[in-house]
Amino acid sequence: MKSLKNLLLAKSIIAAAVAGSGVVAPAVSHAAFPAGGPASGMVCRAGYTADFNGTRLTCSKASSFELPLVCQNPNFPAYTIRFGTPNNDDRDICTRTVGAISINQSLDGLVESTTGSNGQYVFATFDPAALAAKVISQDQSEAATLQLDASDVDTRTGTVVVRANGRAGGKGEANVPVTYFTFAVPGPGIIIGNPGPVGLPATATSTSPFVPKPLSR
Repeated sequence: MKSLKNLLLAKSIIAAAVAGSGVVAPAVSHAAFPAGGPASGMVCRAGYTADFNGTRLTCSKASSFELPLVCQNPNFPAYTIRFGTPNNDDRDICTRTVGAISINQSLDGLVESTTGSNGQYVFATFDPAALAAKVISQDQSEAATLQLDASDVDTRTGTVVVRANGRAGGKGEANVPVTYFTFAVPGPGIIIGNPGPVGLPATATSTSPFVPKPLSR
């Protein structure tokens, strides 16, 4: 009995020495955190890129769409496709009458309008109203793909680039870069509205809180 007492006393002294030396024993987890709980953090949906500036997390995805070019100025209503020009300036133009300038005629010596009423031609451009309508449509489409309301997706446009021969037959088009933004979601185990494989419905796991069940006795 005395030897057992001495052994227990020795163990107590060693434990006290370890504690006094500043050595910290590893923490013991007594309960597993539920998937999707606060400890899982927030993540961006599939296809979205996370950006954290120190105070704000954003989730974004880059995309683009195209718009046909049109003649917006009523003084120059005739659309002329430009293709194979001598100086490779294939940008489509709008003239006062059909055929006033041919498809591959040089623009050297011709006068571009500077006031909207003078000159012989203006360059074709995109319709701002069509651009605004397309952005709204793209925003709604992206929200539907994520199974969200349109208010949960923000769509911003970048600098529009005119492609001289972007369409069949050498017709030009406007390329519009867009960036979609949406909210982050709870971490692994509860990715809401994550698009599934092509041809299959989107997946959405339950958002119900984790409730542990009592063990059977």
